[in-house]
Amino acid sequence: MNAIETHDLCKSFHGIYAVENLNLTVPEGAIYGFIGENGSGKSTTEKMITGLMNPKKRQHKAVRQAASRLKFHKART
Repeated sequence: MNAIETHDLCKSFHGIYAVENLNLTVPEGAIYGFIGENGSGKSTTEKMITGLMNPKKRQHKAVRQAASRLKFHKART
């Protein structure tokens, strides 16, 4: 089963795409990271996956996640 799955995920700001047609599959238990230049859509993608930002309206069903199984841990200091 996949923890995160996106299909043709899109987000634009003032007509410029920050994320365009992203297809991503993250299996349960896997650890993924985003690497890219400033302005390449890393934070925008993370915000859409976590539900903090909505994808383009026509892509409403683009993000499917197993939110009930996500675990957050407090950082050790």
